[in-house]
Amino acid sequence: MQKQLEEARDRNASLKATLTALKAPLAEEAPVVSATQEKAQQALKIIALQEKELAAKQKLEVQELQLKQLQGMMKETTEDLKAVTTEITKERSSGKSVWESTGISTVSYRDPFHTGLSKRTPTGGYFTS
Repeated sequence: MQKQLEEARDRNASLKATLTALKAPLAEEAPVVSATQEKAQQALKIIALQEKELAAKQKLEVQELQLKQLQGMMKETTEDLKAVTTEITKERSSGKSVWESTGISTVSYRDPFHTGLSKRTPTGGYFTS
């Protein structure tokens, strides 16, 4: 029994020594990285960032397509609304005189070729538009 105890202590001591030998170089030595390893790490980082960029671009494209689809749906809905309002106005104005349905108002005049210069009126005054 005494002999087994001594063997266990010796084995324990040798394991502790091996463990401290394994831990010591890791703490003392910094891992040496070669130039090719640095370039490889940088390339891997760039690839990871490019993956993120691609994912963001794809998400943006999907959202743009959804926006176009919504705009198309809104256009269809506004066309339906216009059709309904024209039907409503036709029903309201049926059986009435034209002047009652359209109304009487003056038509505003806008000079299509305005030069910015004042123009003489037939009465002799100046008219600026």
